[in-house]
Amino acid sequence: MKVRLCWSPISDSPPVDAGDGPDENWDTMKLGDLADILPHGGPISDAMVSGLSSDSRRVSAGDIFFALPGTRADGAAFADEAVRRGAAAVVARPGAVGDLGVPVIAVDDPRRALALAAARFYGAQPATMVAVTGTSGKTSVASFTRQVWEQAGFAAASIGTTGVVAPGREYYGELTTPDPVSLLQAISAIPPSRDPTTLAAIVRRRLSTMICPPRNV
Repeated sequence: MKVRLCWSPISDSPPVDAGDGPDENWDTMKLGDLADILPHGGPISDAMVSGLSSDSRRVSAGDIFFALPGTRADGAAFADEAVRRGAAAVVARPGAVGDLGVPVIAVDDPRRALALAAARFYGAQPATMVAVTGTSGKTSVASFTRQVWEQAGFAAASIGTTGVVAPGREYYGELTTPDPVSLLQAISAIPPSRDPTTLAAIVRRRLSTMICPPRNV
């Protein structure tokens, strides 16, 4: 069993200020509000962004589609589909996609860019996050971690195969190895008055899918 602590925000970069932007509810924001994460220029900075996605089948009008390279398929192959579904922009590795009729933002690491953009778009995160991976016992470890934190006086939450357990909120639905968007959407769904300061999340695949920094192990 491996446990790695990930301090919010989930990156090696300086903290991403979740307060930058025009809409505190993060229903929409301007593409320019993500300029330090997704470098671009020109008038597209005023384009409104309504969501983020790395799954072309779930793209809605106004979303940014992140073409993530995978072990079985490259998200760049589905960029056309994302645009047909209404993607406002596509983020991909340099040279991975051609002219799509929408802005294409080239970054060296689209997966990391997605994590940072999601942290900005969905706002505040817990101060401390723990990712749990292994062959068995992940759900128990995440649950025990949450309970230990609660007994220590912290507002704590856990996300995994049993759903989300948080102060004042519980709902079922598997969230094992959530991508950054699913993870931060789940966190943002917790009532603001009961935001957890600590979070335990279960992951099935390698911890790099969570964009955890190598420190704080």
